[in-house]
Amino acid sequence: MNVNIRQLLTFGFLSMVPGIAFTLFFLYIGDYEALEWYTTLVLLFGISAILYAQFASKVAQPWNGIANMIQSLREEDYSLRLRKQNEKDPIGAAFLEINKLSEMLQKGRMSFVETHELFLQVVKRINAAIFCFDPEDMLVLANPKGEELLTSETKEAYGKSADSLGLQMLLDADPDKAITFDFPAKSGRWLISRGTYRQEGKPYTLIIVNDVGRPLREEELIAWHRLIRVLGHEINNSMTPLISLTDSLSKLVNKEELPEGWRTDLKEGLGIVSRRVKNLSHFIKGYSQLAKLPLPNKGSVNLKNLMQRVFSLNAQPNVSLDPGEDCTLRADEAQIEQMVINVLKNAIEAANETKGSVQGGWEKTSSDVKIWIQDEGLGIANPENVFVPFFTTKTGGTGIGLAISRQIVEAHRGSIRIANREDRSGCAVIITLPLD
Repeated sequence: MNVNIRQLLTFGFLSMVPGIAFTLFFLYIGDYEALEWYTTLVLLFGISAILYAQFASKVAQPWNGIANMIQSLREEDYSLRLRKQNEKDPIGAAFLEINKLSEMLQKGRMSFVETHELFLQVVKRINAAIFCFDPEDMLVLANPKGEELLTSETKEAYGKSADSLGLQMLLDADPDKAITFDFPAKSGRWLISRGTYRQEGKPYTLIIVNDVGRPLREEELIAWHRLIRVLGHEINNSMTPLISLTDSLSKLVNKEELPEGWRTDLKEGLGIVSRRVKNLSHFIKGYSQLAKLPLPNKGSVNLKNLMQRVFSLNAQPNVSLDPGEDCTLRADEAQIEQMVINVLKNAIEAANETKGSVQGGWEKTSSDVKIWIQDEGLGIANPENVFVPFFTTKTGGTGIGLAISRQIVEAHRGSIRIANREDRSGCAVIITLPLD
C-alpha cells in the first residue's frame, strides 16, 4: 500500500474531528455560559493540538532516522546506529535490519580497505613491473618497478598513450612469451603477462613484465660456482695425493743407491697413479655425458622387448622381471634403454649389499606407462638428493647415472620418482612415460 507521511498526518487529524464535533455539539445544545464555552474550547483545541503534534512527531521521527541512516550508508559512513526498538513492531524490525545491514557493510568496507592495502603493498614490493591501461590505451597506473623502467620525463606519464610512451609493443606482444624490448630506461629480455579487469564497467588492460635475463644470469652464476666447486673438489682430491706420491717416487729414483725392493715400490706407486688418473678421467667423461645429452630421436619402441633385453643382460638369481601388458611408445629407444640400465644397475648394487632381490615391471594406462624397479637394499637416507649431479652414496660412484636418467625421462615429457619402500627395506623407482 502506497501511503506517505502527509497522508498519515491527514488521517490522524481527521481521526480527531469526530471527537471535536461531538464536544461542540454538546456545548451548543447545553446551557453553558460564555466562560465555560471559552474554557472548554481552549482546552479542547489546546489538548488536540498537543496530541496532534505528538502524533506527528512520533510518526515522522523513525522515518527521519531511517532517512538519515540511509544517507550515512550512501556516504559510506557506517558509524551511526538506529535506537533499538521493539523487534515485534514493524518499525522496530526495520531498525534492527538496517543496523545489521550497517554492521555488515562496515565489516565489508573494513575488509575491502585491508585487502586493498595488502594489494597495494604487494604491488609496490613485487619484483615485477606492472602497468595498467584504460580502454583508450592510456596509462593509468604503474608500480615502482614499472616507474623504474621509465625515464624521468615519462614518469609523469599517467594519462598518456602507450604509443607515445614507447610501450605499445607490450599491448601487441603475445602473452606469456619472452621478448627483447627496449624500455625508455632499460633494455633486456622480458616475459610479458597480460590480463584484463573491469572498473566502472569499462575494460582495463593489466600488464606484468618480468626481467627474465637477470634470474637466468643469477642461476647461471650459481651453476658455474657449483660446477667449479665440484670439479675443484674432485680434482684436488686426486691431484694432492698424486703430487705427494710422484714426489716420493722422484726422490726414490734419484737416490744414488736404490734401496732393496725399489722396483716393487715404483710399480705400486705408478699403479696408484694410473688408477687415480683413470678414475678422474671417468669422472670427467661422466660430467661431459651429463652436459651433452642429445635431444631424443623418437621412434616406435616395444617396451616389453626393451625391458626383457635389459634384464637379460643383468641376469642374476636375485633379479626378476614381472612383464606387464604389451606396450608401444614413442621414444628414443637408446636413451630409454640407457635410463633403465642405470636404474637397474643401482638397484642391483643396493640389493647385493644385503643379499636381497630386485624386481621390475610396468603398468600401462590409457595415456602413459609406469615402469617400476624396486630392490631390497638398505634404502636411502635422503631420496631427494639422489638426482643431484655428483651426489653418490657408493664408494667410487660418480653420482651421474640417476642425474642422466632424470634428464632422459624429462626430455620425454615424463617423470621419475624414487622413494624408500614401506613394506620392507629398500627403494622403489617409478618412471612415468607418455605413450606418444
